[in-house]
Amino acid sequence: MKKRDLTIGCALFFLVGIGIGGFFTERRSVQPYPYNHRVHTAKADCTLCHRGARTGVHAGIPSLEVCTGCHATAPGKNPTPAQVALWEAARRGEAPPWNRIYKVPAHVYFSHRRHVMLGQIECVTCHGEMGEREHPPEFPLKRLKMRDCISCHEKERVTADCTACHR
Repeated sequence: MKKRDLTIGCALFFLVGIGIGGFFTERRSVQPYPYNHRVHTAKADCTLCHRGARTGVHAGIPSLEVCTGCHATAPGKNPTPAQVALWEAARRGEAPPWNRIYKVPAHVYFSHRRHVMLGQIECVTCHGEMGEREHPPEFPLKRLKMRDCISCHEKERVTADCTACHR
């Protein structure tokens, strides 16, 4: 009886450990292609590609049309295999299947337009030095908590009313 209880106890301990570990472990977001933000932000503002940041709630992942707006021709001399693959996919009309790394919780309302255009908040404030990245990050560069938002709202003297963001 004691051996059986010990076995069951160990099994439960193991399963609970896996469950807790899975709860606290963030998923990696591996991108389908290497992407150099530094090269792009040297020539353009973040909102050129992430157009929703100026006009809507979500900044958005750039569409194929946004990419081909600047990259209408094949890559130049000595393209990398990834650049060739990306260009070939674009020619077939296939948008890159980029993976989101920044996600706002479902109960939080956050408008990029309100913060970027009206509040004049720089992207780096919430997203970190993404523009300096030569390779896509697998995790958010900054992990914002509610206290970060409240501190900023208090500093800028804008509403800190719960219902402004929590819906």
